[in-house]
Amino acid sequence: EVEGLIGFFANTLALRLELSDGPTVQDLLLQVKARCLSAQMHQDLPFEQVVELVQPARSLSHSPLFQVMFAWQNNEQV
Repeated sequence: EVEGLIGFFANTLALRLELSDGPTVQDLLLQVKARCLSAQMHQDLPFEQVVELVQPARSLSHSPLFQVMFAWQNNEQV
């Protein structure tokens, strides 16, 4: 309801994945799970500050810190 007043709330977490050894899908999913849990423990640092601290090379062809984004929704019912 307040989105129009103060903007969209999204917590963007940048994850670095290692793909150079050609991991299996199972290994990749385990890596993603571990990195997501770790990133969530440090999610209090805003994404904009991460970009400012890392100072990645800029290009108009892609985002400075990530090329893939997924939306995760926790739909647990209590």
